[in-house]
Amino acid sequence: MKNARIILMVAALVAVLSAACSQAVDAPKIGTQTAIGTINFNGKKLQLKSAVAFWDAQRKRIEIDLLPFEPTPDQIAEIKKYGTSSGVVSKQQSPDSKTWAWCPHATLHIRFSEGSPNINAKTVTNYGLSLFNIVKQNQSENFSISAMAAVQDFKQLTVKTGADGVITLRLKNAEEIPAPGWENASYDFTVSSPLWATP
Repeated sequence: MKNARIILMVAALVAVLSAACSQAVDAPKIGTQTAIGTINFNGKKLQLKSAVAFWDAQRKRIEIDLLPFEPTPDQIAEIKKYGTSSGVVSKQQSPDSKTWAWCPHATLHIRFSEGSPNINAKTVTNYGLSLFNIVKQNQSENFSISAMAAVQDFKQLTVKTGADGVITLRLKNAEEIPAPGWENASYDFTVSSPLWATP
């Protein structure tokens, strides 16, 4: 009987620990935003490490800030509050001191058809990239791509809006970018991030 009780106690303890571990893994954690890949422009390579994404339901637009560093929980809270990473990035150290004396970053803009209830690669009307401080400090470069190219460039695009919104994508330019100054630019990156409502 004594051995049986010990076995039952051990089994109960294992069950409790297993449940606790499961809750720890499944619980959403702030700072789980990830971005992997690169953006190459004018001989400079921006290595991405994280992303923060916002959904503007009125304009059916997603904006994703692509960052070369992993923000702290306090930084993520600030980004979420203001709907932009600009303030955080301006105080961030350079990710590569040999290339920049400041911190560059980028923003991906995705617009969807207002006439469709679906949000996926087939309903993208256009997308664009804005690069900040990559060539020079306080300088930006921008371009926009049409819907036809978007279907080719989005290798994956899964979007869920709402309180528990999330976005997962892979974007890679299939052809030369039809914008002045972008002829030799390229990008290939994946993003997995919570999708927050624009404040």
